[in-house]
Amino acid sequence: MKKPKPGFVMLPHVDLPHTLEVAINDYHAWGDDYFRKIERRSRIVAPLYHYTDMRGLEGILKNQEIWFTDYRHLNDKTELMHGIDLAKTLLAPRMATGGYHSMLFGWIDDLLTKRNFGRVFDFFIASFSRNGDDLGQWRAYADDGRGVAIAFSHDVFAPTEEQSKDPRKNTFTGPVVYKDAHTRARHLKGIDKATSILDAALIYARHHLRNKTIGMEFLNRLARSVIAVPLIWNAITCKHPAYKHESEVRLVIVAEKKRLRGKVSTRTRNGMVVRYIPHHLQLRDHGKVVSIVIGPAAPNNAEVNVRRIIKAAGLNYNVRIRRSRVPYRSFRNAA
Repeated sequence: MKKPKPGFVMLPHVDLPHTLEVAINDYHAWGDDYFRKIERRSRIVAPLYHYTDMRGLEGILKNQEIWFTDYRHLNDKTELMHGIDLAKTLLAPRMATGGYHSMLFGWIDDLLTKRNFGRVFDFFIASFSRNGDDLGQWRAYADDGRGVAIAFSHDVFAPTEEQSKDPRKNTFTGPVVYKDAHTRARHLKGIDKATSILDAALIYARHHLRNKTIGMEFLNRLARSVIAVPLIWNAITCKHPAYKHESEVRLVIVAEKKRLRGKVSTRTRNGMVVRYIPHHLQLRDHGKVVSIVIGPAAPNNAEVNVRRIIKAAGLNYNVRIRRSRVPYRSFRNAA
């Protein structure tokens, strides 16, 4: 079977023989278990902070929701490609092995571009930090030190075992990895699992794979599965080591585009249309908001404004409010 041209992912659906369908389902089951193991190992046991401006604080508390933003509008536009480049270095030797393995991993490599995987999958991210008083994050995410860092209770991030039919409600918690060696090891788990699935199919279903239409569909679906779990997941939960100070934890929504059609909101930011998914949080339940840290460049009346926002949002429990201890000079005042 000759390798088809890039763009094979848009082929019409073809029903697979039972043996190959089971193989794909095995990978999906492995992927779901992979997600859950990460969540169990990384279970959040302390509050996490979300940096935002005063307007963001008011919207979050009043509407009881966090916005998950399309990955293409992350603050660091290169970070996703950092994780993808690490995956590509691992795919290269497998692409040179020949036969079906070369086709599978060549297709995965081709899919690992924003243009290609963006045609099939959507990824939305909400960012939090274990560090509630970090200089770099005050500058980058909290109105140049004039905003706040909201501390959410650890149980806001508890994993949900039951999956909803609405993909917007299925969130996964992923601490960001800053060691490249760790990211490579995570990538290899998914690549090795795909290799074992293909090896088994070549033993038990080789006669089916010789059928060009069936063989292409099987490799197509297996490649897409490897992209979604775990390669892209790993890529969006890793960063260059220079960002280690952020101690970031991400909530992620991953779904095929067709499942999110008509379910994504839009807003305008700096003249650009940004896609996002609002996610409801029961913030009026006692203790969900643990504290609010006021930025080091915030005006003297910031505490009064924060308490007004808390009261107007209907949070009828004590929320600790404190000032940042970071020595700070706003860039806006530097001139």
